Amino acid sequence: MKRMVTVALFLVCCLSVFSNNLRDCLADYSPKLAECVKVFNQDARETCIWGAKETLRAEIDAMTRQKGSDLEGASVLLVAFFRNEGKRIITECDELTVPRTGDYYFTFFNGTPTDSIGPADSVSFSVSEGGKKQRLIEQKGMGKNELFDAAMRLEKGKRYAIVMEELKPVASYVTVIVTDKKLLR
Repeated sequence: MKRMVTVALFLVCCLSVFSNNLRDCLADYSPKLAECVKVFNQDARETCIWGAKETLRAEIDAMTRQKGSDLEGASVLLVAFFRNEGKRIITECDELTVPRTGDYYFTFFNGTPTDSIGPADSVSFSVSEGGKKQRLIEQKGMGKNELFDAAMRLEKGKRYAIVMEELKPVASYVTVIVTDKKLLR
């Protein structure tokens, strides 16, 4: 019982300090994620990354309900994470379905500003549906381009998957946020 009360108080405190814009949320997420990718144990690392990603999603979801926030009224459909670990890729990404046919926005957060190893120099992502792939974004020679985005028309009733085709160099990582409104202005 005591533990449940402590957890409840922690959640209330966290919810009360949520940010008003995407960059603030990402500034909170960056140090957590930078620490997660340094965890040696593979299972613990993936659990930490999942927790950081879910906390980011909760912050962004809260922003969609805040009057005057950059995301007021937006729908967050998915927050995904991809990391190139050399011999294997960490993918924290669920399938995606959309509530209506229309344009959807994929915001890419490249590494973190607090981690010099994390940013990708080159990325390529596609969206797959029913065995068909459509290129979403391909960028090379990015340097430390922290945020970039792409839009794609998706249809109601179909199941989509985000497919990472290239993420270089080894140890680079990208977080993808899918919404029904453009996040970057």
